[in-house]
Amino acid sequence: MTNIYTPVVLDDFKTYITQLVMDCDPLAERWRLYDEISGALISCGDLAKSNVISLPLSIKYSLGTKCQLVIVDTNEDYNASILSGISGVAVDSNVKFL
Repeated sequence: MTNIYTPVVLDDFKTYITQLVMDCDPLAERWRLYDEISGALISCGDLAKSNVISLPLSIKYSLGTKCQLVIVDTNEDYNASILSGISGVAVDSNVKFL
């Protein structure tokens, strides 16, 4: 699923978005990121290549709106985990993501 985000101009020279970086348990296999208020799915993926998730998101996720991360494991080596109250950091949209 491709996440669509909208940059927001906070001053005359820079456009800001949210950078969200999460380091998950190496035994986890899949993740889902939800908007904590609406429950809408923001993005999802698997952790086959790396246990680090780095996403560009809408600026609202660094200005007060929180996310909820659900981490699951298909082969049951790892118990499912839910993390709520997650917010990202506002960064210049020209920044390179991991």
